[in-house]
Amino acid sequence: MKRETKVLLLCLIIIMIYTDTSYGWFGKKKKIDWPSAEVTEENIRAALSQKPSIDPLWKDSNFAEKITKIEITDHAAKPGQKIINIWYEMGDVWDETDLVKKAGGTTILINSMLFQNDKVEWVTVFAQAKMTDQYGNTELEPVVKIGITKEIANKVNWEGLAEKHAGSDPGNIYRIADNYNIHYGVLKRVKLDKIRLK
Repeated sequence: MKRETKVLLLCLIIIMIYTDTSYGWFGKKKKIDWPSAEVTEENIRAALSQKPSIDPLWKDSNFAEKITKIEITDHAAKPGQKIINIWYEMGDVWDETDLVKKAGGTTILINSMLFQNDKVEWVTVFAQAKMTDQYGNTELEPVVKIGITKEIANKVNWEGLAEKHAGSDPGNIYRIADNYNIHYGVLKRVKLDKIRLK
C-alpha cells in the first residue's frame, strides 16, 4: 500500500508541475512580458488573455477565449515588423448598434495591448457573428473589420479613447482607424444617431 501511495503521489506531483509550467494554476496561462516578446500566435493569445489596463464599456469581455484565428505576416516594406489579423466570435448583442459599439470597444482593448510591442506594425480585428442567408443557412462571418497601423496607434491615448467610447462617442474608433468595414446587413440597421461612423 505504501508503494502505491508513493507512486500516486509522484504522479500527482508530476502532473502539478507540468500543469503549472504549461498553463499556470487552474488552466490560466502564465503572464507574458508582451512588450519584449516575440510576435507568435501563442504569445499573442497569452498577452490578450491578461487583465487589460483599460476597460471600454462596450466590449466582448471574453473575446480572448473566442479567438477563432490569428494570422501573422511580415511587413513587406519594414523588415522585422509584423502585421497581425485577429478573428474572434462576438458574444450576444441587443441589436446592430450594440454590435458595432462592442466590436469597436473590443478593438480598442486588443490594440491597446498589442501595440505595446514595438514589432507590431498593423493590427486588423475581424469581429465575427452568425449570419443567416436567404436560404436559412447560418454561418460564422466577419461582420466588422477595423484596421489600425502603428502610425495611428502612436497618436492614441488608449485610456482616453476607451473613456470617449464609453461616453459620448462610441464611433470614434471607426473614424480614426486606417480602414474599417461593416457588413451591409448590419450597417443598414445601425442607429447612426447613437454611433457616428463618419
